[in-house]
Amino acid sequence: EPVIIMINDQEFTKTSNAWGVDNKEKGTNTNRIVIFRRVRMADAVIALDPETIAEGMGVDVEDVYEIMNDGTGASPWISKRIITELGLSEDTDDTYKDASSDEGDMEFKGITNASGVHLVPSNMVGSGRKVDWEKLDVWLGEIPGGFVLHDNTEFPHVPIYQIPTSTVRGWVEDGLVASSGKMTYNKIMDALEEL
Repeated sequence: EPVIIMINDQEFTKTSNAWGVDNKEKGTNTNRIVIFRRVRMADAVIALDPETIAEGMGVDVEDVYEIMNDGTGASPWISKRIITELGLSEDTDDTYKDASSDEGDMEFKGITNASGVHLVPSNMVGSGRKVDWEKLDVWLGEIPGGFVLHDNTEFPHVPIYQIPTSTVRGWVEDGLVASSGKMTYNKIMDALEEL
């Protein structure tokens, strides 16, 4: 993804004129410098239809965008599509897990601008709650299939990322997950880019 593009348009001098370069037609008349930022490619992108969702839920299209962007209530819409897109199973050993792969049960977590992503069980999220790091370690051990993160900020085209549990555990150990269980939007996107 280009971050900065600089074009240097040459000014001709007596020296360049001596070489016969005076009309911007001969030789190299411009230099280009492009700085790129590496972006992790999503494992898949799920296209959703906001109008169909709005009609099915009996709400306005603007409400669908709001729900996706703040993450409240978005899970059911996207979970079924993730399972289908990635060829996962709805049969899990733990009924609180979202799906399972050949490796075992999995967790799905949504990324939003406001909340970033919470990489902890839901009972550790909320006002006044803090992460119990020992219980979090046990919980992570119960997710052998890893995580699927879905970037709701790109709705209606939602990128999804499959992340091994060992990677999430590494983020916890590196202090990227706050005591609230949250990684800010910028932190999670930076962490994904480094994978």
